[in-house]
Parts: sequence; structure tokens; C-alpha cells
Amino acid sequence: MNQEYQTARPLSPEQNSLVKNMLDEVGASQYKTVSFRLEDTLMLLPFPEYYDLFLLMEDDFKMFNTASKRTFTFLRCEAEDAAEKAGKSTLDTIYNILMKKAGITEKARDTLKARECELVTFFASPRSFGKQLFDRARHRKKRIAIVTDSIYPRNVIANIIAHCGYDSCNELMLTRGSGKSAGEIIDLIMEKTHTSAGKLLHIGSSIESDVEAAILKGCKSLLITPVVPLMVKSGRLRGWVQSKKLFDYDTSQYLALHCAFGIYAAYAFDVPQNKQPHSDFCDDEYMLGFITLGALSLTKFDDQGSDLRRTIKKALEENPKCAAGAEDFRKIFRADFADFLDKFGYKGCEMPFEFLLLHSAVGDRMLLDRQLQPFELQAWTDVTTDPDTAPVYGRQVSKSAAQKLADKMFPPGTKVRTIADNMLDAMKRKTFGGKKNSDQN
Repeated sequence: MNQEYQTARPLSPEQNSLVKNMLDEVGASQYKTVSFRLEDTLMLLPFPEYYDLFLLMEDDFKMFNTASKRTFTFLRCEAEDAAEKAGKSTLDTIYNILMKKAGITEKARDTLKARECELVTFFASPRSFGKQLFDRARHRKKRIAIVTDSIYPRNVIANIIAHCGYDSCNELMLTRGSGKSAGEIIDLIMEKTHTSAGKLLHIGSSIESDVEAAILKGCKSLLITPVVPLMVKSGRLRGWVQSKKLFDYDTSQYLALHCAFGIYAAYAFDVPQNKQPHSDFCDDEYMLGFITLGALSLTKFDDQGSDLRRTIKKALEENPKCAAGAEDFRKIFRADFADFLDKFGYKGCEMPFEFLLLHSAVGDRMLLDRQLQPFELQAWTDVTTDPDTAPVYGRQVSKSAAQKLADKMFPPGTKVRTIADNMLDAMKRKTFGGKKNSDQN
């Protein structure tokens, strides 16, 4: 993502206050060392779904695959799941498992592994807010440590942090496979940086692994919420898309829509903000135009559609802040992806606009009241209904035939399915001592 691009959207007063307070904390004299979590805090990928990067590698896989009829994305996810269950989730282990499952040669395995490392380095970019905090720590001459639980080897991580502008850090710590708990990792940071608990400020994206672990060790911590969960929870749009495309959203034909959501999350939620009442777009005209009109520009708009459809599109275009958001979306999307996604097509990129047209919240309709006549606003209100939504997961969920049948008969998000899931969840907690599903955003 081209995070150097300056968008037209100013931060809200609440966001400005958060930025100031966190920058002041990082620069405070009592801290000798500031440590950062790499994932979600300092570095982002323009993909909101765990498997998006693998969709880009399907053509590479086809060059070598002669046995398996399954996709590379399926095999790559399955191999990582198997490696995690075995307690050996490194890139080498994952690709050794994939090689056996796919029936490919060692040379093909190594080529695919190198391609994944190349892609993750190419698409990695600094999270703008995280970079601000990093630069403040460097400016105040703090000792800086970066910690990561990434599956990628040290040389790839080193390339990523250099690519993102973090190569001036003093310590790079890879914890994958160390067997250390979150608290022990905080101990390791203090040991490596020769810092006492009262002199360490740790910044991360996980309440449990970063904030709670640091506090329990006597350190100070700051939380930067990951951008994708913020985007998902900001309104009903992403859940509605999930419910409409329950069985094929994870296919490559919707990759462009994924990427649209990816840059929406990265730019609109870089500095965290919460959902606003009666709005699915944080009650912000810029954000409304960014994802609805911006994503729609990737498609061929149907001028033969309903009068109301044309009216709402025109209202978005005539609203200066909506238009600025859409223009920023187009520039950022071109800068990040160029024509890279053309071969996948732009199916589904009209869905954010269709959501606004059919399921708009009252607050979002009022954002366009100056561009609409009263009778047009009333006509829009008359067609608006509450959307069906489905749960959104941070990791691709492997499902058995029985689970897929259950999804078809009782789609996730429906009342009957919710009751059944709650009953099963209660049974699992009773059986396994309250273990939670960590995959759900």
C-alpha cells in the first residue's frame, strides 16, 4: 500500500487527540526503550483476508501441479493448519507439508516458497500511525525493538522492515517456535534491550498478548487496534457481503473486492475510530464516498438501472467530500495494484454501492440530504430494509460436507443457526474448559 499518499480526509477531533496522547507517551522521558509488535501495528498488507496472498499464486502453482485437483489456496491454508497443530508452524514446515499434499517436486516447493516471500515483501507497507510512533521514538533517541511471531524467516522479515522504513531499529526479535508465553516474550524484550520494567513501553495490537502481558510484567503498554476488525465492526457492510456471497467470497473472482476492503481498512481506520450510531460508515461523507463510489468506479455502471440508482450515484458525485473520498480511492487503488488485478476481474465491486442503495442507515442517508430533493430522499427511505448479515472470520474456515450443508440450510447469522451455534458453543465450553474461537474477528 502506498501509505505515503496523503488523503483529503482530516482526522476527527477524537482521532487527533488519540494521536497526540500516544505520541506524547512514546516521547516521555521515563522510557528508555519502546518495543513494537510488527504485525498490524507497524506493518500492513492490502489484503483483509488471510488467504488473499495465496490467491495471487494460483498461476504459479499451475505451472508445477500435476497431481492434485485442489487449489493452491486450499492446500496452502491446509498445510499451515497442519503445521500449527504439530506445533511447527514455520514457512519451511508449511511448504514441506504442502509438497507432500500436492505431489510436487522439491524444486517446485522452493520456487513457490520464494514466490510467497517475494509477494509478502512487495505488498508490505508501513501502517501510517505506527510509523508516526516509531519515528517519534527514534527522534527521542529511544532504544527500539521490533518483535514478530511471523512464520517467515529472519532474512525476509529484515527485508520487510527495511522496505517499510524500520531498519533503524536496535533489536529484531523473532519469537515463532520459541515456545515462550506472551509474558516471557516481554521478559525477553527487557533482557535483549537491557531495560527494566519501568523503563519499557510496549506497543501492540493484541489486548492479551501485548497489553495485558506487558502490564502484568510491570511495563507500560499502548494498544493500536488492527485496522481490519475495526473496518468489519464499523457497520453492517462487510457482514452483508459475507451473507450474500457465503459460498464463493473466498474465490479469486472477488479478490478485487477484497483489495477494496483492504485499502478502505488501511486508510479509514489507520488511526482507530469506533462505529457511530445510525451509520455504517462512521457518519463520515469521505468514508462513504471512498468505499461505495470508489469501488463502484472499478466496474461498468449500469446506466439502464433504476432512476433511484442513478439519483444516489449522482448525489454521491455531487457531494464534495464523497467525491474526494472516491478520487482518493481511485488513486490509491491504481498506485497499489496498477493492472495487477485485471486478470481476476472486478466482480462484486458494485456491492458497497448496492448495500448503500438497499440497506442504508438513516444517518448515512442524511449525509446526502443536501444533494437530494425531499421526494428523492423519501423514495430512498421507502426502499431501505435491514440487511441480512453473517459472521466475518479472520481466517479461512475449513468445513466438512455436513458443515457446508448446515450453512446452506441454516445460513450463519439467521436466528435458528444462532441458537444452534450458541448451544454448541456452550457444550464446547463445558467440555474443553472455556476455550474460545480465536479465529473470529
